Amino acid sequence: MKYFVMVTSLLVAVALFSTNPASAQGFMQGDDPLMVQPDVFVVIDTSGSMNWGKKSFDPPNFPCGVGNSLQCNRQMATRQVLTGTFTGAVGDCANQLDDGILDMYKDLIRFGFSTFDNSTSLSSWDYGDDTHTHQRLGIKNRGTFGGHLIDLVDPLNPDDLIANNNRVQQAACTANASGGTPLAASLYDTLYYYNNWESEIHYTDSLSTCRPKFVMLMTDGGANMNYWYTSAPLWAANNFAAGIPVFVVAFGTGAVGADTIAQAGSGGLLNAFAATDPATLFGAFAAVLNSILAGTSSRTQLVSSPAENSFTQSHQYSAFFDITMSGVGWTGHLVQIPIVDTDVAGNPVYGPVSDWIYFEDHVEGMIAANRKIYTVINDPRSQSFDWNKDSATFDNS
Repeated sequence: MKYFVMVTSLLVAVALFSTNPASAQGFMQGDDPLMVQPDVFVVIDTSGSMNWGKKSFDPPNFPCGVGNSLQCNRQMATRQVLTGTFTGAVGDCANQLDDGILDMYKDLIRFGFSTFDNSTSLSSWDYGDDTHTHQRLGIKNRGTFGGHLIDLVDPLNPDDLIANNNRVQQAACTANASGGTPLAASLYDTLYYYNNWESEIHYTDSLSTCRPKFVMLMTDGGANMNYWYTSAPLWAANNFAAGIPVFVVAFGTGAVGADTIAQAGSGGLLNAFAATDPATLFGAFAAVLNSILAGTSSRTQLVSSPAENSFTQSHQYSAFFDITMSGVGWTGHLVQIPIVDTDVAGNPVYGPVSDWIYFEDHVEGMIAANRKIYTVINDPRSQSFDWNKDSATFDNS
């Protein structure tokens, strides 16, 4: 799904000045000129019970695949929900539709990913600093096998969300289910990760102090393998205290204690998001991500254009969408903001809010037959893109 619209200043200016100015409104309170994509670190349960179907010890019996022609266990159902509907064999990520949760939100969220390290013997899985005990559990490390850690960005190309999302999907497609459910250790590791990942991969996020950070934990069972980690609610609360809310998705009926973890990870505000099949699992993931995105905006880069009738004024254009909790009914905005040099001394400032022009008000007052709106409807953000040179598809309506 392509939610992002790029509009050039030239085309915007044509639309804005074709009829009378619209009545001005106040700008969205608290919005930044550019959206800061949130960080969401996803932890997926890969305990042995993920090999079951709808109930404990059930064989694979979740309808999946195109037309529900296949049968999936919990693990494969989760893989499909995250990465897309299987069009070939169960679990075959080489043959899928691009309709998974990670596909839908790939340009809105910086995703990190890992699955359970529930082995006390495989040192290649070990991540974090919990080395003072031989039970070094939690999430899998980078570079191992079977649902390994993928960082929130690729340090060699940190602005390419699409490519990193593909890496997350590839890791999700290699996850295997076995062993216990180290929820406490996993939440210990997510807190350690957020405190250390930039230095670990030699990357500096210039927006780190203002970037929202979250954990999304999916589990189908109650916590075990706690060892010295004490309890999952304790470490969920520690994440929350560090400014990292923890959302919990409980898949199936065996996720005992999921609400308690979710409450601790949200400051007492939320229970776990419950799911009983692939459809409700998709809905639970979407509800979490829409909650994270609600009230934020997806924006283009700002563009500027000089005024035609003044040497002391130019205009700045800001295009963005408001995102709703449900993910349905996005509201698009385009705002023309005057920049004026009132003292003619080279000190430009924003003009008064009363002079700001909202494009939607302008379009609403136009005669439909007399207007043309151009939008680029392909998604060029993962490449060097020049709308005037590169191939693009335009919607001319």
